[in-house]
Amino acid sequence: MNDGQINFIGAGTTVKGKISTNDDVRIDGKVEGDINTKTKVIVGEHGKVIGEISANSATISGNIDGSVITKESITLMKNSQVTGNVSTKNLVVETGAFVNGNIKMNSMSTGGVQNEKVKPLGRFGGK
Repeated sequence: MNDGQINFIGAGTTVKGKISTNDDVRIDGKVEGDINTKTKVIVGEHGKVIGEISANSATISGNIDGSVITKESITLMKNSQVTGNVSTKNLVVETGAFVNGNIKMNSMSTGGVQNEKVKPLGRFGGK
């Protein structure tokens, strides 16, 4: 996390609307809207985001229904589920993570895997 403030959406809380900040965001509840930060987004194991995430980096343990776009890195933890496109420079995927969408990686990820058909990729390392 950065040295700034941490914006925390706790379990049992639902936020509807766009979140824009220069600081870290941690979601353990539900967000229905886009999240845009210049630092890091963490979606906890029980967290859910319905919308696009745009950040410098992201660690996903929960459920995302939308694209995840970062400049530096995305870590998909073992039980994470992403239904949408993933675009980043560096990608770490634990066994058991699930992605139903396109994955785009490059050295200068500017995001946006837009207007492309979503192709199911399935569970990583699964049976």
